[in-house]
Amino acid sequence: MLKKFKDIEFDSITRFYPLPINLVLPFEHNNITFDFLAIETSRPFMVNYQYILDGYDKGWSPATNKTTAVFGNIYEGSYTFKLKACSPDGIWSEPVLYTFKVLPPWYRTWWMYFSYLLIVLSGLVLFFRWRTASLRKEKELLEQTVKERTAEVVEQKDLLVEQKDLIEEKQKEIVDSINYAKRIQYTLLANDEMLLQNLKDHFVLFQPKDIVSGDFYWAASVVVDDELIVGSEKIPTRFYLAVCDSTGHGVPGAFMSLLNISFLNEAIIEKNVKQPNEILNHVRQRLIESISKDGAQDGMDGILVCIENDKITYAAANNAPVIVRDNAVINLPADKMPIGKGEKGISFTHFTIEAKPGDMLYFYTDGYADQFGGPKGKKFKYKQLDELLISIHKKPMEEQKQILTETIEKWKGSLEQVDDILIIGMRIGYE
Repeated sequence: MLKKFKDIEFDSITRFYPLPINLVLPFEHNNITFDFLAIETSRPFMVNYQYILDGYDKGWSPATNKTTAVFGNIYEGSYTFKLKACSPDGIWSEPVLYTFKVLPPWYRTWWMYFSYLLIVLSGLVLFFRWRTASLRKEKELLEQTVKERTAEVVEQKDLLVEQKDLIEEKQKEIVDSINYAKRIQYTLLANDEMLLQNLKDHFVLFQPKDIVSGDFYWAASVVVDDELIVGSEKIPTRFYLAVCDSTGHGVPGAFMSLLNISFLNEAIIEKNVKQPNEILNHVRQRLIESISKDGAQDGMDGILVCIENDKITYAAANNAPVIVRDNAVINLPADKMPIGKGEKGISFTHFTIEAKPGDMLYFYTDGYADQFGGPKGKKFKYKQLDELLISIHKKPMEEQKQILTETIEKWKGSLEQVDDILIIGMRIGYE
């Protein structure tokens, strides 16, 4: 017969020990204390106990001589208390078991879950009805709006056609202007004839992102003081080549490239500055004086090489040239500062390149390595570019250029070109 005591239910009490059988505790009384004692007449103080509450404890308690076990805040469910005693001689008894149950709180009972479900379903029904009515009203408003707007569209059709023609005309004017700017820019770049006269074996890969470019390559030939004379013609013996990446690309980058080229010309042709590092110092100072007074940091990264009587010197700002020798890439040093206003104002470093037979010297801007593509749409990266240069460095120049072009086109796929691309390669080591 089920009995209750302050909401605590049990079937009956055991005959010899006051233990309720099939004890059921409500959740608000989910704390329980067990008092126990093993019978040992001679040395009761040497008796030890171990216990565990299955479903509550992870393991048996440490051996203890305490005769009380307290368990609090017990979650709903069925639990079995196990207790064993150890005699003074170290002999453990078989565990005794006591099973009881803790009921869930009212808000986690099945009938409350059923109530929750009814509330949710009722809410969904109400929401569906409200939404249906709302959509019906929106449909009526939309139909009315469509009628009004259709009339407006008919009236504005001729105006839109006129505006479209005007936009196309303006766009053509802009594109024509940019193409004209491209022709101007290309006349200032190093021409093929000059490169062929001064470089024995080379290639140029130049792919602007837009019609005009912030990247540029520039060259100049200068007659030194003790110049060679053939007949009445002076033969220049000092050759400069710059590979640079101006701030920005497109039209803004192109303007910067024109300004940078003018300052390079000024330093070498007008001021007769000779060493590449001093030339970059001059260009940096002119950029700061011209465009950095208001705090702007426009300028360029780049490499300026000087070839004089087979001696190669250079200065580099952020971008570093590389040599491919014996199937390995040698990253040459560069100054970690731009040609323009930056954190550092020290002089650029004057470097010398010691060439060996078979060496290939490459200059490139960041456009090739930064191009997104491939199966995962990631950047090409410099490591992959270096591996590609190693694989092609012994091939003829035109074949190298073709492989580089086809590789980046395949990598890019249907993605947009993200920046101007410029790579120049030259063979500098001869037997």
